[in-house]
Amino acid sequence: MTNEELDELKTLLAKATPEPWNIGYEGHVMADKKLIAGCMGHQDNFTPNLRETNTANAELIAAIRNAAPALIASARRYAKLRETLEQIAEDSEQCAKQDGMPIGDNRAWKSVGRIARKALETK
Repeated sequence: MTNEELDELKTLLAKATPEPWNIGYEGHVMADKKLIAGCMGHQDNFTPNLRETNTANAELIAAIRNAAPALIASARRYAKLRETLEQIAEDSEQCAKQDGMPIGDNRAWKSVGRIARKALETK
């Protein structure tokens, strides 16, 4: 996610009812004993367990809302870590290319670069 998207989510969180959100009766999302949303899907032949589905939807909504601040903070930390690893990889590759470096130092910089690049491949 971009910083702009994270900022938008943070703004939406600030405008919404504060957490914690929880589950009330039959798929109602509650906060401080107040109804926030109701998951009351339409019964049809494709949703034989409507009550369970509605409750699961409400649980997801409440859980995501409650986790959102930590998820946003983690996404920002991840972005910063990724930026730092990219800089380490780039710097180590430049250091490894320098003439006149002792052979051991050159290998160490190449190793640092490989480790940083491998970490950046992880998704």
